[in-house]
Amino acid sequence: MQDIADAAGISIGLLYRHYKTKDELFATLASTAAEGMRTIVKLFESDGDPKELIEAIANEIHHDMCKDEYLAQMLVVFEQSMHWEDTSQFANGFMQINAQIIQATMNLIIRGQQLCQFSKGDPHEMAIYFFASIQGLGILKCSMGDAFVMPSGKYIKSNF
Repeated sequence: MQDIADAAGISIGLLYRHYKTKDELFATLASTAAEGMRTIVKLFESDGDPKELIEAIANEIHHDMCKDEYLAQMLVVFEQSMHWEDTSQFANGFMQINAQIIQATMNLIIRGQQLCQFSKGDPHEMAIYFFASIQGLGILKCSMGDAFVMPSGKYIKSNF
């Protein structure tokens, strides 16, 4: 906990005032990451234009990844939370959110294909590739530090 307080630039007492353990702190971070994923699920389940929705999320993710490390760190926390051994019930909840986001993305891709906005292909595979790319960028950004360079936004296209 001292290392966390030092990295955050706060006193250990202040940290303990809000979080009694590292697990409690991690649970808060994981819940924040999960809420972000739930927001994407709700957006993708809306009646909006599939191409516009995918492009909006892709552009927002690109912008956030260029701006700072917050999104990349939340992506890593979300991934780690699915393997959190402390509470399998907590981890199972994150696996359900992950399944929901893939399902919502698949449904969005299917609608986009029906509107001839997206290329033909397996919607499940396309959804997996979409989020694997995002997750991979987050992991690379966190692990590479200053050596990471976010790819150009010119590659953001919704025609899969």
